[in-house]
Amino acid sequence: MFVRGPGDVAGLLEIGISNEGDKAAEWANVNALFPDWIETLYWCDPEKRHPDGPDARRTLDTDEVLTDAEGRSSAAKFLMHTYRVVTRRTHRVRYIYFGPYGVGRSVPIRVKIESDDQPEDKPEVVAEFMARAMLEGESADSSGPDSARSD
Repeated sequence: MFVRGPGDVAGLLEIGISNEGDKAAEWANVNALFPDWIETLYWCDPEKRHPDGPDARRTLDTDEVLTDAEGRSSAAKFLMHTYRVVTRRTHRVRYIYFGPYGVGRSVPIRVKIESDDQPEDKPEVVAEFMARAMLEGESADSSGPDSARSD
């Protein structure tokens, strides 16, 4: 998390995937869902620079709903990236810039990774967590085992 202005923060999400199967995956989709009230959302590098091209900032709508740590529900939007051929034991990393949002406000995030090469009896990989920036000296309850919070 980093400060954008008085009472405003933004985040940088790092998503890592790897193929631990016994063969290369022909493709893998990474879908990162954020609340629709997040104004700025894009794929970027670790320095928050966004690449050229229409897909870096293109968000898509979904019927899914995200609920924050305070119980507020909101519609979701998502970024999608498709990896072509994910070889065995290869690690891939992508970054997403998101913000701004107010200090103390939780941001529910859901990341889904899917591939047709995944065996039928195994579900898609889904990770859910809360991002929340707190001012020094404030405290907040953890929002679960997968929560991420920056003090």
